[in-house]
Amino acid sequence: MTVTSRHLEWVPKPFRDGDLAGGGSNRLLGRSDLSMTEILIREMAQNAWDARTAGGTPTFDINLRRLGPREVGILRRELGDSYGLGLDAVLADEALRGLEISDRGTTGLDGPVEIGRVTGEDTQNFVDLILKVGVPRTDGRGGGTYGFGKTAAYAYSSCGTVVYWTRCRTPEGLEHRLIASAMGPEFHLDGAEYTGRHWWGKRSSDGRTLPLRGDEAEALGKAIFTARFEGEQTGTSILILDPPVEHLSASAGGSDGGNEEADAQAEALEPAEVDALFAQAAREALRLHLWPKMTPDVPGGPAPMNISLRVSGEAIDLGTPEQGAWRYWSGALRAIRRDGEGSTSGDEGGGLLPPKIVRVTRSRRPMGTLAISVRNLSIDPPDRADDLDPHAESSGTGRLMLMRGQTELIVKDKDVAAGGDLLGLDWFAVFKADSSIDADLASTEPPAHNDWLPGGAETDGEKYARFLRGRLPVTLRSELSVHAPLPEQQDAADSTPLAAMLGLLLPDEPKRQKSIEGQRRTGVLKGRRGFVVTGHRLLSQGDRLHQHHMIDFFVEGPGGSTLIELSCRVASEESRTSLSLDAEQLMPEWRGAKPRAENPLLANVENGRAASVVLRAPLGRAVDVSLAPVED
Repeated sequence: MTVTSRHLEWVPKPFRDGDLAGGGSNRLLGRSDLSMTEILIREMAQNAWDARTAGGTPTFDINLRRLGPREVGILRRELGDSYGLGLDAVLADEALRGLEISDRGTTGLDGPVEIGRVTGEDTQNFVDLILKVGVPRTDGRGGGTYGFGKTAAYAYSSCGTVVYWTRCRTPEGLEHRLIASAMGPEFHLDGAEYTGRHWWGKRSSDGRTLPLRGDEAEALGKAIFTARFEGEQTGTSILILDPPVEHLSASAGGSDGGNEEADAQAEALEPAEVDALFAQAAREALRLHLWPKMTPDVPGGPAPMNISLRVSGEAIDLGTPEQGAWRYWSGALRAIRRDGEGSTSGDEGGGLLPPKIVRVTRSRRPMGTLAISVRNLSIDPPDRADDLDPHAESSGTGRLMLMRGQTELIVKDKDVAAGGDLLGLDWFAVFKADSSIDADLASTEPPAHNDWLPGGAETDGEKYARFLRGRLPVTLRSELSVHAPLPEQQDAADSTPLAAMLGLLLPDEPKRQKSIEGQRRTGVLKGRRGFVVTGHRLLSQGDRLHQHHMIDFFVEGPGGSTLIELSCRVASEESRTSLSLDAEQLMPEWRGAKPRAENPLLANVENGRAASVVLRAPLGRAVDVSLAPVED
């Protein structure tokens, strides 16, 4: 069908009792530390995820493009009638930008097309998104709770105008629906007062707004949108008209407008510069907020959601879960997913160390699961060009990501100082809430769903949010912190031996639960000697396959000497078990101590004298080193 005549009618909403002004709707998202680009991408992707069809993998595509003269002409014809939106000026631009966001493998905007009497079982996707504002979802299964996230699309348009094209299933079969909608300031026209809400569709006999449907909707959709519906695909595409330059050029952490000087600079940018800046901001937002949706359960497997970004026809590389810092996040999330299935084994991919799993409870009720991935900075230093890297300036600080259980929506990412000196290590942590408390936590989120904010009420959600905000940093510090020295050793230059720090990296072995701190205490209580490890250093990489470690120590006590035993275990490449290394593999070099000729893993050190040992261990593997005094 060729689109040559006008199909859409303008239907502005007159004020009725209890109506909300359109300009007020645009402010429903409130204030947030997220940029408008982040909010838009989070909300649109979460809407697509919530609407996914059973048994399939949804797709989510963002496409910033310039509309051609034919497309602009069609929009000028179809949206020609309006008031107070500035559409005339926008549609006069032959190089008009549009941000097209499409999802497939989703239900589309199905259900009734007009508000009326319905039962609790009826699908209401069309009326909830297009005709209503503030429809709550109270089960915690969706990303949205307040139903205000859809206003992000209107706020991202200079004229507050969005075109919707959807294909959904109805009792009569597959159906195309198309409608345009806008939110703008309230206005007066011909003696009547209007809310500033606008629709372009079909007007019913009683003045209600209806979408264009069937073949007409399909033909007009194909004339305006680039994404098509193949086979029996269902889903939704939206076209945001004229995203402001200050939105497109703002970085993922920026303000997206409101700064006159910054906005003026943005207006002066060349189109290619704006495209490049938007590509960067959108890429960062997708990676930071949607990396769980792009992380498969196993390396190389299918992702939960297929996500793509295009800018002016160019596909933007979003990276993979096996690259850079993303490897550590994906390793932690996969460990949580396996833990939920009752399994703790699996290939982390990329030679990563097995994450530490901690189940968090409150009065025996499960709150969720915390997973901690640890990085050896000498082997894999921070990359400041990697937007998923915490960029830790000291080894005691890492990043914690909070997410809901059922949606795996990243609610908040925050830097946390774990305290202590991790001696060349840093960490990445993921907390996934238990699905049973999703709805409670969702009730504490602001409209942008980017935090759990306990207020003054004593609801379950408030209690859980308050508990988690206090407990998670403490748990992290407990899992990562160094052991404090014994009272008898307070004056010593003490720090945790490597085994005490890296114990979390190796599987628990019931027969080897005696800690380094316990080894120290045994020596002190016997009154003969106090064994102290004073430091650990990672030396320059020995060769392509090995890393050298240097451990400094001394033995307190009366004159004489003490026999010291060195042992070392490393994580197996094939499983979560650990393997013991012999003297030939470790090649120990004792300094200030005399090794035994018959066993280089044993050495005598004079009491009161500082000594050290240098050993060789496999590169990129979890290492558990133990030094302990033994009976001669």
